[in-house]
Amino acid sequence: MNSFKEHNGTGRHDGKSLIGVELLASLCFPNLPSTRPKENQKIREELEKAVHIIWNCRLPSPRCVAIDAVVEVDLVSALQVSVFPEVIFTKAGKILHREKVIQTADELSKIMAFFYYGAAKPPCLNGTGDSQEAIPLVPIKS
Repeated sequence: MNSFKEHNGTGRHDGKSLIGVELLASLCFPNLPSTRPKENQKIREELEKAVHIIWNCRLPSPRCVAIDAVVEVDLVSALQVSVFPEVIFTKAGKILHREKVIQTADELSKIMAFFYYGAAKPPCLNGTGDSQEAIPLVPIKS
């Protein structure tokens, strides 16, 4: 079973949050043949493995949404995504961390455990500040 919900312009927004009620991680990437497809696939596979690591620890299932930056231009712009792929960790309407480096599944699962389950801060987050930027609202076009 795929743990990603594809968001390609057909998903529904509730108007109050970015996508759904709460996101744990979003993966923004352009879906173009000319743009770093190996990096996009690699980070997606690593994030998928990280979700399975969390599941195997019998923790509540993290939710992940893949956003196609070519289709969701307004959303990517509002999120101020600057590099692709980018994994954005959110909680309670705040962006906690933007991962712009391709991490292993082990590192991604440690980041998830830190932000969502109270685990110790992983070494890969040393040197990063405490980000609490609000998730911007994106108007829904009907």
